[in-house]
Amino acid sequence: MLPERVILTLLNAGINAIEATPALLDPILSSVGAAELTKAKTLFASNRPTLVLGYPRAGASLPCYAVVLTSDEILQDYIGMGDEAYLDAVPAQLGSKFKRRVRGTFTVFVYGEHPDWTVWLYRVGRRILNMGARYLETQGLQDPVISGADLAPDLRYSPENTYVRRLTLTVEYEDGWDDTDGLWIALNGAIEPFAAFPARTTNIQHIDSPPGLVEPYLKPPE
Repeated sequence: MLPERVILTLLNAGINAIEATPALLDPILSSVGAAELTKAKTLFASNRPTLVLGYPRAGASLPCYAVVLTSDEILQDYIGMGDEAYLDAVPAQLGSKFKRRVRGTFTVFVYGEHPDWTVWLYRVGRRILNMGARYLETQGLQDPVISGADLAPDLRYSPENTYVRRLTLTVEYEDGWDDTDGLWIALNGAIEPFAAFPARTTNIQHIDSPPGLVEPYLKPPE
């Protein structure tokens, strides 16, 4: 799983929708007034925000949404790293699957060349992430939580003469692998071949049906 690409795809889909239908900005920026709303639509149509993974590089086109990994930590380590056998139709064990539950925090830096334009883009990005919560869930990014803040200018992370806001998205997801993967074998060696489980049958006889294999127990009189 590449959560960063999922977030990037969601933002791109939202920007495409707004670019195709500028009226989608109306409920997002309804409080700015008609004149500013018209200006926002014009800017969006003439200067589509770019999307990048990681911090913008020198010469980056503005405005810009930059998706950056802030932290990635194990939230829960299951017993045996979630060791779970999986079987074929025989049934025979084919191998084992493992997983860990991870909490990922991703920051979407919103870069603009004007403070108002940056605020508008921030609100647009926040709305896309909020309304795309169901999409994130379907892609395995669960329990999305969003927060945001203004950032002071820092030339280490942003070009000169830009304004920056931060959108933070925290999600939980399962990180899984199995021991038949080529990388597992390269690191740990091939797994032992598994034998098929012995065949078993169940023979159920009712007391009233021949040959009457089940004898009832009668409690003797006291």
